Amino acid sequence: FVARKSVPGALTATWVNTEEFIAAWETVILQDRYTFHDFVVKADPDAVLVPDRLKAHLQSRNDNNPVYLKNCQAGPRGLTLFGSLEVVSRTGVDTYKANKERCKTQVDHAVMGEDMWLERCMQMIGVQGVEDWNLMADGYCPSANNIATCTDQSRVSFHPFKLPDAWLKCWMEAHKTDQ
Repeated sequence: FVARKSVPGALTATWVNTEEFIAAWETVILQDRYTFHDFVVKADPDAVLVPDRLKAHLQSRNDNNPVYLKNCQAGPRGLTLFGSLEVVSRTGVDTYKANKERCKTQVDHAVMGEDMWLERCMQMIGVQGVEDWNLMADGYCPSANNIATCTDQSRVSFHPFKLPDAWLKCWMEAHKTDQ
C-alpha cells in the first residue's frame, strides 16, 4: 500500500490514496463475497470500530436501495463521507460495479483522498447519500455532534487513535460499556 503525501493541488490535507482504494474495490468486486451481505464497511486502522454496534445500527436499514452513509455534517469542500468509516450498501456496490469506469475517468482521483473520491463517485452514479451524523465520532470532522468519548454507546466508531496505547484504551472503554 503506497499513498502519496503533499501532492500539489491536492484536495486533501492527508494522503492521496485513491488509486490504492480503487484497487481494493476491484478486489472486493472480483471476490464477490460482498453479495452475501447487506453492507460493505471500510474502517481506518486508527479507528476503533465496535462491530456489534454497527451491525445493530445497520439492521434498522432494511431497504434495498443503493446507498452510502454520510457521517460528517460539516466537512471541508462539502465532504460528508469521512474515510475513517465508510459504509456502502450491497446495491450501492452493485451500482459502483456497473459504473466503475465512469468513476475512474470522470472523477479526478489524482488530487483526492479516497473518501472524497468515493463520495463524488457515488453522487455521480446515483447512489444516495443517507445522513447518519451520529454514526461515529471523528476528531477530524468539524461538526459539533461528532465530539464524543469512547464510552458513548450511541457511536459505532471513534477516530483517530494514532498510538497503540491510545487505540487500545479507547477499544477497552468502548467495549466495557457494552457489557
